Amino acid sequence: MMPIEVDTHIPCLIKFERGVIGSNMMSFDVWDGETPGYALK
Repeated sequence: MMPIEVDTHIPCLIKFERGVIGSNMMSFDVWDGETPGYALK
């Protein structure tokens, strides 16, 4: 095992202009994934 010095999980809350609240959880703690990434447009 090697020590990790960066955040590997990022939770966030987003409050939109009209009052809607969204949440997102991202994890970068994987070696290699086969699932495609996503993008917001």
